[in-house]
Amino acid sequence: PESERRHQKNWMPKVVQDQLSFVYLCDPTRLVDMHGRTVQEHVSPIHAPFWRGSSQLIPFSCGHLALIHEVLYFRGERRRYYLHRFVWFSAEGNLVGITKPFYFKRKGVEFVAGLAWHEDGQRLLISFGVNDKESWIATVDAPDAWFLKRGLTPRALRTALPGRRLVEA
Repeated sequence: PESERRHQKNWMPKVVQDQLSFVYLCDPTRLVDMHGRTVQEHVSPIHAPFWRGSSQLIPFSCGHLALIHEVLYFRGERRRYYLHRFVWFSAEGNLVGITKPFYFKRKGVEFVAGLAWHEDGQRLLISFGVNDKESWIATVDAPDAWFLKRGLTPRALRTALPGRRLVEA
């Protein structure tokens, strides 16, 4: 942002008609241009000050879909846990849909690095790392992501799609 200069690794790139911008935060939802100038800011409908970007935004249902993470620290433990959420932004940039927090393989350090449409147009590809030493690619059928609009949870996805590693935290 223009007023503060600091290092940040949690930008969420967004490209619309060859125009590059970045979502910086979810609460408030702040969109900045490639020079760090705030071009839009929306009040978040929920309290989400600790959500950080993980993936880029991809076109999804008249808006954009992304993955974010939140880091949890537990007193008395020297470990941290990363939980993920799919977030859905309207075409205007408002945060309008979220999932419950989940993890892919196990509770611990997992970090999503990318989200993309598979070439078949039916699935999403998610690249993520585990414990800063393993890399994985998960696939999710695109209709599964509709739980954002239908109010379904990752648990409902697991029931409908046995064998998936999308696990609600």
